[in-house]
Parts: sequence; structure tokens; C-alpha cells
Amino acid sequence: MMIKNIQVRTLLFFIFFLVLVAESNAQTACPKPLFVDPTYNGSSDPEIIWNDYEQEWWIFYTGRRPAVKDGIFAGCALGVATSKDWIHWKFKGYCKIDGIGGLPDSPDTYWAPGIIKKGDTYHMFVTFKKGSPGLWGGSPTLIYHLTAPSNDLLNGWTTQGGLDTYPDGIDAGLFAKKDTFYLYHRDLDHKVENSGRSIKYMTSTNLKNWEYKGWAKGDINNEAVNGHNYQEAPYVFYWKNYYWLLTDPSGKGISVYRSDDCINWSFKGNILDVPGRQKTDANNGHHPSIAVVNNRAFIFYFVEPDAPMREQHRKENVFVAKDYYCYLQIAELEFRNGKLYCDRDKKVVPPKNLKPNGRYWGHNVH
Repeated sequence: MMIKNIQVRTLLFFIFFLVLVAESNAQTACPKPLFVDPTYNGSSDPEIIWNDYEQEWWIFYTGRRPAVKDGIFAGCALGVATSKDWIHWKFKGYCKIDGIGGLPDSPDTYWAPGIIKKGDTYHMFVTFKKGSPGLWGGSPTLIYHLTAPSNDLLNGWTTQGGLDTYPDGIDAGLFAKKDTFYLYHRDLDHKVENSGRSIKYMTSTNLKNWEYKGWAKGDINNEAVNGHNYQEAPYVFYWKNYYWLLTDPSGKGISVYRSDDCINWSFKGNILDVPGRQKTDANNGHHPSIAVVNNRAFIFYFVEPDAPMREQHRKENVFVAKDYYCYLQIAELEFRNGKLYCDRDKKVVPPKNLKPNGRYWGHNVH
């Protein structure tokens, strides 16, 4: 009997050990979804940065409002999620700008923050619409330049002015190459949209005075090459000895362009264009941001898994908030034969040391 009891206890201990190991292994992988806005389930347009002062990663995102039928994309505040390990994410709050805000419903409309650091100051270039009337907010659409000190990236943002992005600019993507800053953005000039031309860029040496360069060069605005007559959310990063520019062509995943000089771009196909198996990842990826850590590249994006139901519900004259829910996700990029690949269903185990080193403080400085 004693031997039998010992065997039972040994078996139970072994089972308990296996459960602990399984839980430990599960905890090493990033969750799916990575993060969801706690107020409206509208987290979109992620921008991940390394917060030097807090020594942790922050994701700034557009806080869409799916529960507000006539203001889903208007009156949006900028939400923040934080993490030290990419596994456990905390909702930090909503940004205050010029001392105003901090709530999920904003008197003005903010979208798609693009952020870069210079010295001890963080610079945000964000899509802005004065007021929040209607589904999409007021007009015109501007790109505003905001700054905040390193020790207050939630409430310390102040407006420095707007950029001249005639006629309407949205979705600023920032990148620093040596002493030159690049800002790529989408132009809302509908007169030329059907020609496939939508991405422009400008350069600066101080983030204040910008030289307008016009249409992005190479394949980006060439519909005959990339098949797109619509693109937004340009994002630039450096990895594997190349400059990469990602765009969101809406409904086709993420388009990838490669360059040797950050100016002339060649089309290298699409990623995240096949829905994932996980429920909250089961649609095309949208509006990406990248973090390169220890020579590994990770893509942060958002997904609207229930978006395909919108058209049916419109025909039925029924509004369903869930059709507009957005979820933040993460996947790891792979580099093979000069192109980028991404298996969004593969578990992402983050590097043990997530702190950036050297000048490469986050993801968009080279």
C-alpha cells in the first residue's frame, strides 16, 4: 500500500510539474490579441516606441469609438499601452494635449500618431481634425507637430504647429537617417487617388523646418507595379542592411517596399494579407509599426476581424458596434532572399533583453 501511495504521489507530482512547465511556456509567448482598448475596443494605428525615462515599451494608438454610431472615427483620443516584457500589457491612459484630454472622448479628432525622439524630447506627428462632427470628424485634415519631455509622455504633449501637406495629409511615418529626418505620409487628394498616387514625403534636419519633396519615388505610387490605387500609413525602418517602407493598401494586408537609400523604393510583395487562425486576428493586418531588437524585427498591427459583416448590416440598416472592433497584434518578420515574410500564427517569444542599445533607441533611427 505504501509503495502504491508513493507511486500515486509521484504521478501527481509529475502531472503538476508538466502543468507548471506548460504554463511557463505559455507565459513566454506574447498574448493574442496583444492589447485591446478597455473603453471602446477601438485600438488601431499602433506606434510602438521605447520610453527611455520609464525604461519600458509604450504603444500609442488611435482610440476609435465603435459604440458611437455617428462618431466611430471622430472624437478619437490617443490611448497608451505599456509593457516591460511584451507579455503583460497595461492600459496607461489617454494622452493630454495642451493640457486638454485624458478621456476616451476627445473634443477634437486625433489619428495615427507617428513618434520619434531627438535629444530628451519626443516628437509626435499626428493626424488632426478640428472638432468631431460626423463619422469622420471635421475638415480639413492636418498633420500636427507635438512635443513632450521624456518624463511625461502621457500628459506632457504640446502643439508646435501644423505641417503644409496640401491638400490633406494623414498618417505621418517618421525615420531618421544620420542627420536627416524623413516624414512619409498619405495625401488625400482624391483627384489623383485612382491613379495609384497617394504617398508623399518631406525631409528636415531639425523636425521643425521641412522641405517638401513630393511623391514618393520608385514603385510606391506605381499602380502598374503594385496593383494599388489606395495606400496609407507609410512606415519606414532599417533592418538587414536595407531600408524598408510598409504601407496599408486596405484589404490587401501590408505592402512591402525596399530601398538602398531611403528614397527610391522597389515593391517586394505583401504580408499579413491572409487572415490568421486566431479569432481576433482573422482578417487583413492594418497600419503597422516595427520594433527591431537584437536584430529581430517585430511588426505591430491592428485587425478588424468582424469588418466583413459591415456591408451586410448596412443593407439591413442595422448598426453593430462589434463590426468596428479593433485588436492590436504582434508577429515576427523573417528575411529570406531579399524579401520579408511573416507567419502571423506563429507564437512570438520576445527577446530576453528587450532594452534597445546605442543610438538605435527604438525602431526608427539609423
